[in-house]
Amino acid sequence: MTASNTGIDRRRVAAMAAEQTTGDLLDTWAFFRDEFEDGAQAVLASELACRGVSLDDADLAAYRERRRAEVLTVRDTFARCRYCARLAPNGLSVRFYLLLLIPIWSTTIHFCDAHEGEVSTLTARLARWVSNLLWGVRYARVRARPGQPGALLDPG
Repeated sequence: MTASNTGIDRRRVAAMAAEQTTGDLLDTWAFFRDEFEDGAQAVLASELACRGVSLDDADLAAYRERRRAEVLTVRDTFARCRYCARLAPNGLSVRFYLLLLIPIWSTTIHFCDAHEGEVSTLTARLARWVSNLLWGVRYARVRARPGQPGALLDPG
């Protein structure tokens, strides 16, 4: 925690906190509170108190345990959504292979429930691109020339 509050705009933090859902605020308080300055922590705590959320240590410990079972972890830290930085309960492993045999690179895209549509769009584009890269198939319609057996019309 930082002892100085000089760089914080309390009104801006309060406006941002008011826009968040109670669950997102509680996740921020329970898991990422130490990343905020003291003044921002006070704003978050007062917003949660206004919403009737208990900040008791026993209640927070129970909440953390419940959320740990619902969220993915990466190297002993909680995974965050690629699109909005919320805790990410979902992930998509992507692996790239050379000639479909030699693994080149692997990654996992973490995402929250709200951004599942963006991941579906991304994977559809990726699958289409890889398919075109691997197969490179082009189709053209051909027709027989009338009056000339076996001769084809130019497809272009």
